[in-house]
Amino acid sequence: IYRIQYSPDGKYLATRNNNNTVAIFDLTSQNQEQVCEIDGHEEWVQTIDFSIDSQYFMTAAGANEKVKIWNTQTGKLESEIDTDGSAAFFDPAGDAINVLGETHVETYSWPGVQMTGQKKWRRNNETRSLVSRDGRYVVAYRPLNRQVFQTLLIDVESRSNVQLSGPTGTPKCVKISADNVWVVASYNRDPKIRLWDLRDPSQRRYELRKHDETVQSVSFSPDGRFLVSSSWDEKVIVWDLLTRQPVGEFLGHSEHVNATAFAPLDYGFASGASGTTDCSTILWDMKELLFKPEHKPDPNS
Repeated sequence: IYRIQYSPDGKYLATRNNNNTVAIFDLTSQNQEQVCEIDGHEEWVQTIDFSIDSQYFMTAAGANEKVKIWNTQTGKLESEIDTDGSAAFFDPAGDAINVLGETHVETYSWPGVQMTGQKKWRRNNETRSLVSRDGRYVVAYRPLNRQVFQTLLIDVESRSNVQLSGPTGTPKCVKISADNVWVVASYNRDPKIRLWDLRDPSQRRYELRKHDETVQSVSFSPDGRFLVSSSWDEKVIVWDLLTRQPVGEFLGHSEHVNATAFAPLDYGFASGASGTTDCSTILWDMKELLFKPEHKPDPNS
């Protein structure tokens, strides 16, 4: 398992495996049954996202592939966007789709998928990595020489950018919190997680250290309070972003853990592994851990 995504209502879970097929599971059914499976891209599916009503899901693979929208229940292809977006998200308002193209952030109406706007993010030789769900921010990187790279946060509305100070390699996994407060990234062959506060990204950088090997996946909780990370060390760790400290370590996989995602409506998350003996997806419940007195969330935070 290399990608995991929950639907906004928490009913469905999408996974992408090493055959590049995307499967949708109904978590409310008795045996969490698979409801459909699609195999619609030649290149690796990099992004999976559900519409606000959970009736559709979208896949993006970049590299001259169209962005595709599917019926969640049937797996039928409903719409295509003729752009090679590497990341595509349904806008938080529910009436648009934001796509990270090679040079522009493109906005399309939903439903209807007609282009309604373009904002250029690329200025020189930057390589795209991720766009925020609302289309405002792009994380990209550019080469300073053959072996040294610089990670950037680009605000496509103000046309400004700031360097995200950190490793000189290329980012492996990047996420932006739903409230646009945090950016998190992992890097190749690096067990540390880098975290930037977007309220002052040039100054506020943190390193989260608990993993022993390369961090494969990082995901924010919907409220932006927690972060979950997974690694080649077979560990899944949940972090409290108020303290930047781990609040729990979850051991259940026996091989590389490559994917994570938080559930939208409760204190749960999913993790997925890949290997010769462990290709499983595990659904975790961390309410008991978080609601211990020392970890109880502050409603005013």
